[in-house]
Amino acid sequence: MEKYSESSRFILITNKLFSIDPSTRNNCFSMKINEPNKYDKFIYFKYLFKKYKVKYNSFLLFKNCEKYTIDHITKLYYSDELTYYNIYEKTIYNIYEIMNTEFNINEIKKISMNIKELNLDVVKLFSTFVKNNPYSQSKNILLIKEIAHYNYIIKKAYRDIISIEALLIKIYHILNYG
Repeated sequence: MEKYSESSRFILITNKLFSIDPSTRNNCFSMKINEPNKYDKFIYFKYLFKKYKVKYNSFLLFKNCEKYTIDHITKLYYSDELTYYNIYEKTIYNIYEIMNTEFNINEIKKISMNIKELNLDVVKLFSTFVKNNPYSQSKNILLIKEIAHYNYIIKKAYRDIISIEALLIKIYHILNYG
């Protein structure tokens, strides 16, 4: 290592400094880099989301930055193609998936909880769902009536997650049983 020190540079990254041989460690410049704090993470993700035009809730993003590591937050907002996704599109995709499978109340609860935790605009979410669905006009009319009815209930409800679950069950019933 000393022989080629003029023409070569090494960067050693470790979580355990003393696992590196002492003679090697003596020839190195040590630098400790701390984990980014919640504000650093928040600023970083806000920048990325603006760059990729991802809609997000600032309050919930900040809470995630308090709770989770950068890797975990990245997994929350990344899709399989390693590009940032729009949370409304992802939720609508999940709704389409459960509507085309056998009835599963646990999946409906999971999506309802996701809608509630992410504080998604229910009107925007379901209006986009209706606009982009491949169903017949008669089913769309029934969907619009139910969504309008439950929109009123959700706005007045003390525990709106129950109403969201009921709406998803009603949508499942309309789409699968007419």
